[in-house]
Amino acid sequence: MFRTEVNRQCVHALGAGLLTPPKPPTAGLPIPVRNSPVVNHVQIVSVRRGYPDPAETPDRRSPRPCTKCSGRKFRPNRRGYTLIELLTVVTVIGILASIVVPSMSNGTSTSLKAAGRILAADLRLASDLSMQYNTQYTVTFNVSTNQYQLTLSGSGNPPPLQNPQAPPGTAAGVYVVSVGQIDGTVTDSRGVRLLGAKLKTSGQSVTNISFGSLGGTGPSRTDDTEIWLIYGPNTNPMYLRLTVSALTGQVWMDQPTQYPSS
Repeated sequence: MFRTEVNRQCVHALGAGLLTPPKPPTAGLPIPVRNSPVVNHVQIVSVRRGYPDPAETPDRRSPRPCTKCSGRKFRPNRRGYTLIELLTVVTVIGILASIVVPSMSNGTSTSLKAAGRILAADLRLASDLSMQYNTQYTVTFNVSTNQYQLTLSGSGNPPPLQNPQAPPGTAAGVYVVSVGQIDGTVTDSRGVRLLGAKLKTSGQSVTNISFGSLGGTGPSRTDDTEIWLIYGPNTNPMYLRLTVSALTGQVWMDQPTQYPSS
Protein backbone atom coordinates (compact mmCIF):
# COMPACT_ATOMS: atom_id res chain seq x y z
CA MET A 1 0.00 0.00 0.00
CA PHE A 2 2.84 2.32 0.82
CA ARG A 3 4.59 1.59 -2.47
CA THR A 4 1.39 2.28 -4.43
CA GLU A 5 0.88 5.68 -2.82
CA VAL A 6 4.48 6.58 -3.43
CA ASN A 7 4.27 5.59 -7.06
CA ARG A 8 1.09 7.66 -7.53
CA GLN A 9 2.75 10.67 -5.94
CA CYS A 10 5.78 10.25 -8.24
CA VAL A 11 3.55 10.09 -11.29
CA HIS A 12 1.69 13.26 -10.26
CA ALA A 13 4.90 15.02 -9.52
CA LEU A 14 6.37 13.95 -12.86
CA GLY A 15 3.27 15.27 -14.67
CA ALA A 16 3.43 18.58 -12.80
CA GLY A 17 7.06 19.06 -13.81
CA LEU A 18 8.36 18.80 -10.29
CA LEU A 19 10.46 15.74 -11.08
CA THR A 20 12.61 14.92 -14.11
CA PRO A 21 12.77 11.35 -15.48
CA PRO A 22 16.06 9.58 -14.97
CA LYS A 23 18.35 9.37 -17.94
CA PRO A 24 19.24 5.91 -19.27
CA PRO A 25 22.67 4.74 -18.27
CA THR A 26 25.31 5.07 -20.92
CA ALA A 27 27.19 2.06 -19.64
CA GLY A 28 30.36 4.03 -19.53
CA LEU A 29 30.33 4.81 -23.29
CA PRO A 30 31.28 8.33 -24.35
CA ILE A 31 28.55 10.27 -26.08
CA PRO A 32 29.81 11.32 -29.52
CA VAL A 33 29.89 15.05 -30.10
CA ARG A 34 29.01 16.54 -33.48
CA ASN A 35 32.53 17.79 -34.09
CA SER A 36 34.18 14.57 -32.90
CA PRO A 37 36.33 12.54 -35.39
CA VAL A 38 33.91 9.56 -35.39
CA VAL A 39 30.83 11.62 -36.24
CA ASN A 40 32.71 13.64 -38.83
CA HIS A 41 33.98 10.44 -40.48
CA VAL A 42 30.46 9.02 -40.73
CA GLN A 43 29.17 12.28 -42.16
CA ILE A 44 31.94 12.46 -44.77
CA VAL A 45 31.32 8.86 -45.91
CA SER A 46 27.58 9.52 -46.11
CA VAL A 47 28.00 12.67 -48.20
CA ARG A 48 30.45 10.99 -50.57
CA ARG A 49 28.04 8.15 -51.21
CA GLY A 50 25.08 10.43 -51.81
CA TYR A 51 23.38 10.03 -48.43
CA PRO A 52 22.14 13.16 -46.63
CA ASP A 53 23.70 14.33 -43.44
CA PRO A 54 21.86 12.57 -40.57
CA ALA A 55 22.22 15.60 -38.37
CA GLU A 56 20.51 17.87 -40.88
CA THR A 57 17.66 15.58 -42.01
CA PRO A 58 14.32 15.78 -40.17
CA ASP A 59 13.74 12.01 -40.09
CA ARG A 60 17.20 11.35 -38.69
CA ARG A 61 17.89 8.46 -41.05
CA SER A 62 20.96 6.48 -40.15
CA PRO A 63 23.67 6.37 -42.84
CA ARG A 64 25.14 3.19 -44.28
CA PRO A 65 27.86 1.84 -41.99
CA CYS A 66 31.37 2.80 -42.88
CA THR A 67 33.54 0.10 -44.36
CA LYS A 68 36.53 1.18 -42.34
CA CYS A 69 34.58 1.12 -39.09
CA SER A 70 32.75 -2.15 -39.64
CA GLY A 71 35.78 -4.02 -40.90
CA ARG A 72 33.85 -5.59 -43.81
CA LYS A 73 34.06 -4.70 -47.47
CA PHE A 74 30.91 -3.34 -49.04
CA ARG A 75 29.63 -5.54 -51.85
CA PRO A 76 27.10 -4.09 -54.29
CA ASN A 77 23.87 -5.97 -54.93
CA ARG A 78 24.65 -7.90 -58.11
CA ARG A 79 21.87 -9.84 -59.83
CA GLY A 80 22.73 -13.12 -61.59
CA TYR A 81 21.34 -16.50 -62.59
CA THR A 82 21.10 -19.39 -60.20
CA LEU A 83 21.98 -22.96 -61.07
CA ILE A 84 18.32 -23.98 -61.04
CA GLU A 85 17.46 -21.25 -63.56
CA LEU A 86 20.27 -22.31 -65.88
CA LEU A 87 19.22 -25.97 -65.68
CA THR A 88 15.63 -24.99 -66.41
CA VAL A 89 16.64 -23.05 -69.54
CA VAL A 90 18.83 -25.91 -70.79
CA THR A 91 15.99 -28.40 -70.22
CA VAL A 92 13.50 -26.25 -72.14
CA ILE A 93 15.94 -25.85 -75.04
CA GLY A 94 16.50 -29.61 -75.12
CA ILE A 95 12.76 -30.30 -75.20
CA LEU A 96 12.23 -27.82 -78.02
CA ALA A 97 15.12 -29.30 -79.99
CA SER A 98 13.75 -32.82 -79.57
CA ILE A 99 10.44 -31.62 -81.00
CA VAL A 100 11.70 -29.42 -83.82
CA VAL A 101 14.53 -31.57 -85.22
CA PRO A 102 12.45 -34.76 -85.80
CA SER A 103 9.66 -32.70 -87.33
CA MET A 104 12.13 -31.16 -89.78
CA SER A 105 13.51 -34.54 -90.84
CA ASN A 106 10.06 -36.17 -90.86
CA GLY A 107 9.26 -34.63 -94.25
CA THR A 108 12.41 -36.13 -95.75
CA SER A 109 11.63 -39.59 -94.41
CA THR A 110 8.03 -39.39 -95.61
CA SER A 111 9.06 -38.43 -99.15
CA LEU A 112 11.62 -41.20 -99.37
CA LYS A 113 9.23 -43.80 -98.00
CA ALA A 114 6.47 -42.75 -100.41
CA ALA A 115 8.78 -43.07 -103.41
CA GLY A 116 10.19 -46.34 -102.10
CA ARG A 117 6.74 -47.90 -101.64
CA ILE A 118 5.67 -47.04 -105.18
CA LEU A 119 8.92 -48.37 -106.63
CA ALA A 120 8.60 -51.56 -104.58
CA ALA A 121 4.98 -51.99 -105.75
CA ASP A 122 6.05 -51.67 -109.41
CA LEU A 123 8.84 -54.20 -108.91
CA ARG A 124 6.37 -56.65 -107.38
CA LEU A 125 4.00 -55.96 -110.29
CA ALA A 126 6.70 -56.92 -112.77
CA SER A 127 7.39 -60.13 -110.85
CA ASP A 128 3.68 -61.00 -110.62
CA LEU A 129 3.06 -60.36 -114.34
CA SER A 130 6.01 -62.55 -115.26
CA MET A 131 4.60 -65.48 -113.31
CA GLN A 132 1.02 -64.85 -114.42
CA TYR A 133 1.74 -64.75 -118.18
CA ASN A 134 4.80 -67.02 -118.12
CA THR A 135 7.00 -64.43 -119.70
CA GLN A 136 9.63 -61.84 -118.76
CA TYR A 137 9.27 -58.21 -117.67
CA THR A 138 12.11 -55.74 -117.19
CA VAL A 139 12.37 -52.58 -115.11
CA THR A 140 14.93 -50.13 -116.54
CA PHE A 141 16.37 -47.28 -114.47
CA ASN A 142 17.40 -43.95 -116.00
CA VAL A 143 19.34 -41.86 -113.48
CA SER A 144 19.80 -38.88 -115.81
CA THR A 145 16.05 -38.38 -116.32
CA ASN A 146 15.13 -39.62 -112.83
CA GLN A 147 12.70 -42.18 -114.28
CA TYR A 148 12.18 -45.92 -114.51
CA GLN A 149 10.20 -47.86 -117.07
CA LEU A 150 8.42 -51.21 -116.95
CA THR A 151 8.35 -53.08 -120.25
CA LEU A 152 7.55 -56.51 -121.65
CA SER A 153 10.88 -58.10 -122.58
CA GLY A 154 9.72 -61.70 -123.12
CA SER A 155 7.48 -63.59 -125.54
CA GLY A 156 3.74 -63.92 -125.34
CA ASN A 157 0.83 -61.60 -125.87
CA PRO A 158 -0.25 -60.27 -122.46
CA PRO A 159 -2.48 -57.20 -122.20
CA PRO A 160 -0.69 -53.87 -122.58
CA LEU A 161 0.64 -52.16 -119.50
CA GLN A 162 -1.19 -49.13 -118.15
CA ASN A 163 0.17 -46.85 -115.45
CA PRO A 164 -2.75 -45.54 -113.36
CA GLN A 165 -0.64 -42.53 -112.33
CA ALA A 166 0.30 -41.58 -115.88
CA PRO A 167 -0.85 -38.17 -117.16
CA PRO A 168 -3.84 -38.08 -119.55
CA GLY A 169 -3.04 -38.92 -123.16
CA THR A 170 -0.30 -41.45 -122.38
CA ALA A 171 -0.28 -44.27 -124.93
CA ALA A 172 -1.21 -47.77 -123.80
CA GLY A 173 1.70 -50.07 -123.12
CA VAL A 174 3.96 -47.27 -121.89
CA TYR A 175 4.66 -47.60 -118.19
CA VAL A 176 7.06 -44.79 -117.24
CA VAL A 177 7.27 -43.38 -113.72
CA SER A 178 9.00 -40.14 -112.79
CA VAL A 179 10.45 -40.55 -109.32
CA GLY A 180 10.29 -36.83 -108.53
CA GLN A 181 6.63 -36.71 -109.49
CA ILE A 182 5.73 -39.21 -106.80
CA ASP A 183 6.07 -36.60 -104.05
CA GLY A 184 5.61 -33.50 -106.16
CA THR A 185 9.33 -32.68 -106.29
CA VAL A 186 9.86 -33.27 -110.00
CA THR A 187 11.18 -29.73 -110.51
CA ASP A 188 13.23 -29.68 -107.30
CA SER A 189 16.87 -30.69 -107.74
CA ARG A 190 16.93 -31.69 -104.06
CA GLY A 191 13.78 -33.83 -104.26
CA VAL A 192 13.51 -37.62 -104.44
CA ARG A 193 15.69 -39.02 -107.22
CA LEU A 194 17.29 -42.25 -108.38
CA LEU A 195 20.84 -42.80 -107.21
CA GLY A 196 21.41 -46.06 -109.07
CA ALA A 197 21.25 -49.85 -108.84
CA LYS A 198 23.93 -52.44 -108.17
CA LEU A 199 24.42 -56.08 -107.31
CA LYS A 200 24.52 -56.73 -103.59
CA THR A 201 27.49 -59.10 -103.41
CA SER A 202 29.75 -57.99 -106.23
CA GLY A 203 28.85 -54.29 -106.13
CA GLN A 204 28.58 -54.14 -109.90
CA SER A 205 26.41 -51.29 -111.19
CA VAL A 206 23.36 -52.27 -113.26
CA THR A 207 20.73 -50.29 -115.13
CA ASN A 208 17.85 -52.78 -115.14
CA ILE A 209 16.36 -55.81 -113.46
CA SER A 210 14.44 -58.58 -115.26
CA PHE A 211 11.94 -61.03 -113.73
CA GLY A 212 11.42 -64.52 -115.17
CA SER A 213 8.47 -66.84 -115.17
CA LEU A 214 9.31 -68.04 -111.64
CA GLY A 215 9.13 -64.52 -110.21
CA GLY A 216 12.84 -64.13 -109.52
CA THR A 217 15.70 -62.64 -111.51
CA GLY A 218 17.34 -66.00 -112.32
CA PRO A 219 18.83 -67.77 -114.04
CA SER A 220 20.47 -64.78 -115.76
CA ARG A 221 21.08 -63.03 -112.43
CA THR A 222 21.70 -64.99 -109.25
CA ASP A 223 22.74 -62.04 -107.05
CA ASP A 224 20.30 -59.82 -105.18
CA THR A 225 19.84 -56.34 -106.61
CA GLU A 226 19.99 -53.11 -104.57
CA ILE A 227 18.22 -49.95 -105.73
CA TRP A 228 19.07 -46.65 -104.03
CA LEU A 229 16.99 -43.49 -103.72
CA ILE A 230 18.28 -40.14 -102.48
CA TYR A 231 16.60 -37.03 -101.12
CA GLY A 232 17.92 -33.61 -100.06
CA PRO A 233 21.03 -31.56 -100.87
CA ASN A 234 24.26 -33.27 -101.78
CA THR A 235 25.92 -31.96 -98.61
CA ASN A 236 23.51 -33.70 -96.23
CA PRO A 237 21.20 -36.12 -98.11
CA MET A 238 19.06 -39.02 -96.95
CA TYR A 239 19.25 -42.45 -98.58
CA LEU A 240 16.80 -45.31 -98.97
CA ARG A 241 17.68 -48.83 -100.12
CA LEU A 242 15.43 -51.42 -101.72
CA THR A 243 16.67 -55.00 -102.08
CA VAL A 244 15.21 -57.44 -104.63
CA SER A 245 15.67 -61.15 -104.00
CA ALA A 246 17.16 -63.01 -106.96
CA LEU A 247 15.42 -66.21 -105.94
CA THR A 248 11.84 -65.13 -105.23
CA GLY A 249 11.65 -61.54 -106.50
CA GLN A 250 10.55 -60.31 -103.06
CA VAL A 251 11.35 -56.65 -102.30
CA TRP A 252 12.57 -55.32 -98.94
CA MET A 253 12.71 -51.63 -98.09
CA ASP A 254 15.03 -50.31 -95.39
CA GLN A 255 14.54 -47.24 -93.22
CA PRO A 256 15.94 -43.93 -94.52
CA THR A 257 19.50 -43.31 -93.40
CA GLN A 258 22.22 -40.69 -93.76
CA TYR A 259 25.01 -43.22 -94.17
CA PRO A 260 24.58 -45.56 -97.16
CA SER A 261 26.61 -48.72 -97.34
CA SER A 262 29.59 -48.59 -99.69
